[in-house]
Amino acid sequence: MLAYDRSASELDIEHITAVCDDAAHQASPGAAHIRLHAVQNAVYTAMGTDEQHLAATHTLRRVGYHVDPSPDPGHQPPLQRWIRVDGWSHDALTRRLDALTATAHQLAETLPINVAHAINTYTTISDLSDLDDPQYQAAAQLRTQLKEHVTATTGPHAPYNPDRLPHDPDLTALLKRVRAAEHRVDDLISRTWINAADAIGRYSLLSATHSPTLASAYALIDSLNPAFETTRRDTIITVLEWARAAGHGDAITYAHWYADTYETCENGPHPATAYTTWRNRGQPTDPAHPPTIADHDHPRDAERPIDNPETITENRTNERNSSSRGRRAS
Repeated sequence: MLAYDRSASELDIEHITAVCDDAAHQASPGAAHIRLHAVQNAVYTAMGTDEQHLAATHTLRRVGYHVDPSPDPGHQPPLQRWIRVDGWSHDALTRRLDALTATAHQLAETLPINVAHAINTYTTISDLSDLDDPQYQAAAQLRTQLKEHVTATTGPHAPYNPDRLPHDPDLTALLKRVRAAEHRVDDLISRTWINAADAIGRYSLLSATHSPTLASAYALIDSLNPAFETTRRDTIITVLEWARAAGHGDAITYAHWYADTYETCENGPHPATAYTTWRNRGQPTDPAHPPTIADHDHPRDAERPIDNPETITENRTNERNSSSRGRRAS
């Protein structure tokens, strides 16, 4: 329930209301009792409970407002604690911009992991007879989880009036950057959701003719790289299988390099030989100790299972740090 006295405030009352409403529901689910009173230079808001009051204060600051506790403005009994919002805070907006920038980077970096997670979720719920459209449910669950994480990290992304801007030009410029970062994060969540839905659809078709792990790997690569030629995709999978089976932690990076360099396994050397070339690129060679890896140690035609795609993608960070490591112990 919302009640407020609309006045000539320069602040965006609807945005403040939406932020408070989100905070109230996070603090105590159910009907949110919010009271607002707008004056020329400030908006006063009072919440239904102490928990909602504290949550609204924290959330308003998190999204960038300058907030102070305030006595009752004197127009709306009964007496209770109020929150005074009197403008935007440069420091609070800067902190939020930093948080949004870091979140956008994280969403971009973890896109393969998140899509692989959605595929795994689908595999666990696809056989539930009482669940309608498990493909949609798995992708929607991922989107909900990402939105909840973003809200907890950066505050709610509430609708706003783009014409309600602070008079200070520096604050206006900073606020516009924050809103652009909000849109960037929202776009990345949408992209992840779309990729997840596409990957799950591909997996459901591929699983009829491929093992679950191979179907997941193909679905993940095809979804994230729709422009890949089939032969290049197959090369990546083949080399990835070899590199993972051989215990190389930089398997994904190496597999993509191999495909970029040779296109197909038929055109290029055995993955073991090429791996030596790749590892030694840019390093001085010692003619007295040429690197050699015997082909018979890694037969071309041997069937080797690949790791779960979620595990593979989770190693993306480890791969960046593995160039100096030797083979892992089996």
